Amino acid sequence: MAIKSFCRLLFTALQCTAIVVPVAASDPVPPQYAGLYAQLQTSLDAFERTLDALPPSPPAQVTYATELLAANCNRGEALLQPTTMSTVRLSLDRFQEMGITGVTVALHYP
Repeated sequence: MAIKSFCRLLFTALQCTAIVVPVAASDPVPPQYAGLYAQLQTSLDAFERTLDALPPSPPAQVTYATELLAANCNRGEALLQPTTMSTVRLSLDRFQEMGITGVTVALHYP
């Protein structure tokens, strides 16, 4: 199905969820809304068939990350001190123990 059609169906489904008020299954649709109900039901059924036809997606890979402050460039000349690398290694080891699988490092240029 074309992207445009898919987006149109998704938009219709989102509109439907925004305006539909839950009612008991036995309550009939008021006559003045029967046409709208039928149109929305057709769109939702088509959208559901589209979703059912999609191949299953693999589970998402999640990276839990934090900033490696010991290596942040805003520290300036403190990055050149002899203890900085040991602090970075210690931070990385502790992050790994906590289950963090990624880090960010601020590198400003120039």
